[in-house]
Amino acid sequence: MSGDLEARLLASLPSIAAFEALGEQGIGPGSFTQWRPLYDYIAEVVLDNRHLPRLVDLKATFNLPPHIRREPHEYDWLLQEFRRLTLAQQVQSLLDRVIETYGEQPE
Repeated sequence: MSGDLEARLLASLPSIAAFEALGEQGIGPGSFTQWRPLYDYIAEVVLDNRHLPRLVDLKATFNLPPHIRREPHEYDWLLQEFRRLTLAQQVQSLLDRVIETYGEQPE
């Protein structure tokens, strides 16, 4: 599920401004656990050429599943879902660390 959401979010980027806004919202390379190379590639193309890579290039380079499309109208919803998922993962990670540290002596 998260890998699909990552790929769909990155493929649906509507503009360079939207990509740059990810970082302003705390979403960076480390946020993408399954598709980090895709994120890094987009970042490199944006930095070097000031445009988003074409979807056909992303699909050819990263072997994206056929159902991944550039759907800018879905972007806001995908971003919201991605933020929810990453927040839930961060909370779970924090709980796991606390339980590992204090599980046997919770007081």
